[in-house]
Amino acid sequence: MATITIQRNLQSATEKITNAEQLEAVFNNPDTYRKVCQIRELRKQGEMKKAAMVKNSLEGLIFVADDFVESEKVVKTKVNGEEQEQTIRGKWRLQKSAHLNGLAVLDVDHLKEDPRELARQWSEERLRELGVVLEFITSSNEGIKFVFIARKEWGNLIQNACELARELGLKADESGSDASRMSFAPSRQAGDILFYDPERMFSYENPDYDATFGEAYRNGNSKGNSAAKTSLGVQEFRISDITFRGVPVQKIVDCFIGPALPEPGKRHKTSLELADQLRYILDSDPVKMEVVLRAQTWIQEIISERNENVTQTVKSALAFKEEKRIPKRMYNALKAAGVDEFDGLSKRRLPYAEWAKRLKKISLGCYESAIGYIDDDEIKVGGVITSAGMYGTLLTKCWYQDWEGLDHRLNIMSLVIGGPASGKGFAVKQDEYIMEVMREADAAGREQERLYKEGLNERETSQKEQKKDALKRPNEMVRYCPVKTSNNVTYRRMQNATTVTAEGAIYYYHLYTFASELLSIIKASGSFQEKRDLMLQSFHNELNGVDYSNKDSVNGLFPVFYNWVMTGTSTALKKFVNLINIGDGLSTRFSCFVMPTGNFKMRPMSKKPKSMAAANEMKKWSRRMDSLHGEIKGLEKLVKFVYDMIAPRMEEAANDGDQATLTMLKRMQDKVMAICIPHVISTQKSWEEFQMTMTVKITKQHFEFAKLMFEVMFECEDYLFGQIWQEHYENEERDTQPRATYDKTNEHFMELPTEFTTQDVMKTWGYSSNSTASTRIKDFVETGKVKPIEGKRGHYIKLATAV
Repeated sequence: MATITIQRNLQSATEKITNAEQLEAVFNNPDTYRKVCQIRELRKQGEMKKAAMVKNSLEGLIFVADDFVESEKVVKTKVNGEEQEQTIRGKWRLQKSAHLNGLAVLDVDHLKEDPRELARQWSEERLRELGVVLEFITSSNEGIKFVFIARKEWGNLIQNACELARELGLKADESGSDASRMSFAPSRQAGDILFYDPERMFSYENPDYDATFGEAYRNGNSKGNSAAKTSLGVQEFRISDITFRGVPVQKIVDCFIGPALPEPGKRHKTSLELADQLRYILDSDPVKMEVVLRAQTWIQEIISERNENVTQTVKSALAFKEEKRIPKRMYNALKAAGVDEFDGLSKRRLPYAEWAKRLKKISLGCYESAIGYIDDDEIKVGGVITSAGMYGTLLTKCWYQDWEGLDHRLNIMSLVIGGPASGKGFAVKQDEYIMEVMREADAAGREQERLYKEGLNERETSQKEQKKDALKRPNEMVRYCPVKTSNNVTYRRMQNATTVTAEGAIYYYHLYTFASELLSIIKASGSFQEKRDLMLQSFHNELNGVDYSNKDSVNGLFPVFYNWVMTGTSTALKKFVNLINIGDGLSTRFSCFVMPTGNFKMRPMSKKPKSMAAANEMKKWSRRMDSLHGEIKGLEKLVKFVYDMIAPRMEEAANDGDQATLTMLKRMQDKVMAICIPHVISTQKSWEEFQMTMTVKITKQHFEFAKLMFEVMFECEDYLFGQIWQEHYENEERDTQPRATYDKTNEHFMELPTEFTTQDVMKTWGYSSNSTASTRIKDFVETGKVKPIEGKRGHYIKLATAV
């Protein structure tokens, strides 16, 4: 329980105030109200000494100390009219015996403006954010005091007062440096209590603050460290030594500040903003940040003028919440400074170790064997995402009821991005074993296609073969499509990958492509734009079709069911998704994983053959998934959990105006479910029971898995595309601004005097004809812009300022 102390008069020892009711009694003391009114009246009359005498009779509150050690003090008293000295033991208001309670006081006095008017600029929300528990007008009616929760990182009492003053745009009174400093009681009846949070004041406790700073005060050291003193290690650097991606940081700062240096009154705020955004390019290194700040001439000015605490500015900036993306102002400065190949990502490394730790605690079912070949724990979650694209494709005969109450198929585009030889080759092994069942099913169709092509070639070279009946093009199902598949063949395979249901409807199966190198998709034969269109349409199974005139083309309409698993480098990704084409939304359809950097480990050498246990397990699960058919029931709890997890984040992004985050969240529900369903199926207690009922039971581990996969995919997608989306929307907003027009008529109308004549119109417009000017005036009269002045022929008055 927090405590403050009070001195009833200057001759008395201190007492404790332990609750809000006791302090409220001080505020509502009628004697205090009478004295405050008297002080202000005396000051108006210029009776400053008399006003000071009355002020010294007010009760004094010591907000920063919760107790004082008992000591002896010689007190002068009057006995029978004679002054006598008497030694009294008590808890006297002395700094050497004060115990700090963790509160601090900012005293702002001698204000030139009305303190009540000044106080209106700070909302209650802002005061609470800064830890203020009490704000009141001083008895002089010329000052404001703030009682607030001291921050250990800000320093001692005076340093806290200075920091709060900077936050509020005020200048601190040095009186806040004393641990025994008293504040004369304010009066609620006089309207002096501007803000008061009694619950926070008396529930707050911070014994660590006294443990850190109390002894120094009791030893008589109440001064803060010199604000201008350079931090340890800063002397070792020069601004010219500090670069970002080969560009001098000073050049970046110049672009950040712009041609005009901050004006007096805005220099501290600008220095704090600069420090905040420097951490994104200086790896939050406080020493380098301070070096850069101290090198700026306008910061050197405020160091000289008022001992600006640059070290504390850096500390304050580092305490701010760090965003995922580079702030807009710094991002633009980096581009203006010529930083090449800048992707706008925060320096913050993705939390791979945390993801790996959480993944280990979950029973993974079919994904367990899929990541069995991966040695590095930190990239195993990436193996889950790629294998999900494969298992989801094999579940093509299944569907579930989504959050909108619609039947939904498992549409997945898995994407893993990493440097060369970063370990993303695990996807090749997964494709080899998991998709074996699809390649086996395609074998008969591929053989028919081979025989058909051979037959066509024989017809061209043999007259005997030409006399035979025409060859019929095979229409067997082939679903595994290599990267180098022509568009015509792709459309034909879409048409063939169908079956007719018992109800007579056409049911489409998913096609599948695995690309171990993303760049190969762009370089593949056929128009890549058509392949990109198929990717866009496949996520929602939109309708596609072709009606070409040549005899070999495929004609018809069909929905697109096509899943992709891709790995590649960031260089390839920039050709695939960039600022020019990101607006089509392809990136929001990817289930992404970013490979960690700097994690190279030589694989252990082994003389024994690699165990096939994981491979055989993958094959087993792939055949199980391929055998399933029908609606997967029992997913309602999981669908709701995923919805409830994403919806608040979307609402928060919308409220914050973060269009980039909102865009990346919109398709996350479907992507999370597509990865979760193979996990749910493969972790049921009885596979045989599930196979018969197609009904699952959701457990806590399924929620944990869904939460983890959402965080991984969103963080990685934001890492890859967040900054590009942000810039896209900024450009879009700029491009949709209405065009500024230059209206000569409006300009001339504004030049006319309020009362004008026909001659004024002729002169302003440059007319030579009186009738032309009269026609112009007639138009203005009819549209209500002017009206004739009664009794004055040819005189008019303007009713509008513009037309």
